[in-house]
Amino acid sequence: MLRKAEAAQLKAFFLWMIENAERTAPQAGTLKQYFRILKMIYKRDTGAVLDEELVADVNAFIQYYAEGKKETSHRPKPVPSGADFVNMLHFLYSADTTTYPDERQRVQQGFLMIIHAFSGLRPSSTTQSSKGRRKGASGNSAEEVEDVVKLRYRDVALLISEDEQGRTRFAVQATFQYFKGGNRRPQRKTFTWPDQADILTCPVAHLAALALHDEAFRSSSLKSASNLLSLTAPSGGEMINVAWRDDILDVPILRASSDVLSGAEVQGAATAKRLRSLGEKMGYPETVTWYWLRRLVLNAVDGSYASVSLREEHITNLIAGSGSEEVRNQVAGHLDSRTYRNNYQDQRITLDVASLVRGQATEEALIRKLNDIGTNADPDANVALPPEALEHIASLPDVISLQAEHRRLARTLQDKYGSITKAPTFEGLVGDYTQAKTAYRTRKEFHKTRMRSQLRQDFFTQKNAAFVEAQFGAGDAQPTTRAERKVPTHSIPERLTLASLAGSRDVRDPNLQAERAAAVQAMADLCSRLELKRKPFPSKIRKCEESSPDPVLSETDAEFPRKCHRLQCLFCIGDERLHLKERTRIFSQQYTLGRHVENHIKALKVRSKISCPHPRCKTTSTTLDSLQHLKNHAQREHGIRLQCQ
Repeated sequence: MLRKAEAAQLKAFFLWMIENAERTAPQAGTLKQYFRILKMIYKRDTGAVLDEELVADVNAFIQYYAEGKKETSHRPKPVPSGADFVNMLHFLYSADTTTYPDERQRVQQGFLMIIHAFSGLRPSSTTQSSKGRRKGASGNSAEEVEDVVKLRYRDVALLISEDEQGRTRFAVQATFQYFKGGNRRPQRKTFTWPDQADILTCPVAHLAALALHDEAFRSSSLKSASNLLSLTAPSGGEMINVAWRDDILDVPILRASSDVLSGAEVQGAATAKRLRSLGEKMGYPETVTWYWLRRLVLNAVDGSYASVSLREEHITNLIAGSGSEEVRNQVAGHLDSRTYRNNYQDQRITLDVASLVRGQATEEALIRKLNDIGTNADPDANVALPPEALEHIASLPDVISLQAEHRRLARTLQDKYGSITKAPTFEGLVGDYTQAKTAYRTRKEFHKTRMRSQLRQDFFTQKNAAFVEAQFGAGDAQPTTRAERKVPTHSIPERLTLASLAGSRDVRDPNLQAERAAAVQAMADLCSRLELKRKPFPSKIRKCEESSPDPVLSETDAEFPRKCHRLQCLFCIGDERLHLKERTRIFSQQYTLGRHVENHIKALKVRSKISCPHPRCKTTSTTLDSLQHLKNHAQREHGIRLQCQ
């Protein structure tokens, strides 16, 4: 088809792209890049080049039509402050109700936020991008560039040295080498981040916690945070580089699972979704992305922010003029300053121009407060969709069409095989049904997301209007913009420990070394925990049948009776990552337990031998020949039925 392409056909193709763009129309530069790729494919397939007059004609067409469709102004790109970054990390550990696959993912998310806030890197430099799984126009797989581990243990170093006051200081030195453009424009960068006063924003604490959880240190004595933080720098100004084990150098630090040997690097889409969810729960009006933190860094290096206020302690960090254009471009990975000015520079003027003109003392603090995007953040903005909104989404034509196709394929499979689950995987209708179901659900979620975004905007608009009207009401009391909110309760004690440290004293003080070590150890222990997603109402905790009338439960394996309550989960009892209340949870009925157990059974790998998860069976290494043998063993030895009635 491309071999016989003429100017009219190419123009029709690009006009179709301009008029059928789902969001904003592509810019002329983007369309011309697509045209360059088409020319390369044409040359590869035919051995010739397109006619120069045809190329000029199509380029002129693209420029003419794209000019009328392009955006006339840049969309707002908010720039947060350092206080916003600190508040988000504190919220992550103290108030975030998001359930992670395991709590190591929470610590990794915190470490990743610190990396981006202290470096300004693009997300593709630290995590795997889903774009890397697609093939380029040249036919070469992009996996050659993208399917590499972005952050391994060999890429980071834990350093120990002395500062000017003679105090022992720890620092993280991280090297990144994969940037936008992949191997076409390599930009090897090394950042050094010293330990911070706040343990929750400290890169050293997060790296040490992850390394302790992985047992990554070469020295067998470094098994605890207290031993690690008791190390001192040698005299004479020398530096210590704490060595990693040789067999762990190529293991990714940020992994999708806790398994050191087989854990793949976490996907960028997952971390971006968690960051966006964190910003929504904190109530920021704008969407929080990794580029949100990148703009913070580049404007800070440029001197746009002169100070950072950390909660009640006002620690002034003068950074104005600390970075030249060359340094900022090096940090950003830009060839010149035009990209920064067009896409990253804060659009809000943070200088008190009025006071300068009048020759008065400037009010920078007030200007910064009025420009701070976190000032109006309100968690109450997360309004649930009302029933009428859900009904409206269900009545949309595109949703109805996808739902009809989904139901048609479901009925076809049911008529042919009796049920969808009985259909063989090689059946073509199964793939069509799965795609239809995904498309239907994705479209509904798309409309829900747009509607939630509109409700959030309406919330802030109505909130401001209500606040003004309330001041002219009959009552004398001033209205409040923030309602009292319940502090979330966590079942994991390590999160409670870390939450209590938010905004605490400088943990680098030598007199607080024990508290600092306890905090890092709590973060390392948190990596081994798992917090279940629970319903809002409190669950009932019943006594085990063999326990005493007033049992004193312990987390030691010996305290779990062999004969359990019939409505307990055998897998949860044996999961040491869970809190004791979660492990000894008793379900309300057999059906609820069966649905819960089904998820555990699906996660089991198909193998010849299955170990019983009960703590007492673990001590005797009890293994069963198959899943059915495990069910029989659970019923006979532990009194638990691993299936629904």
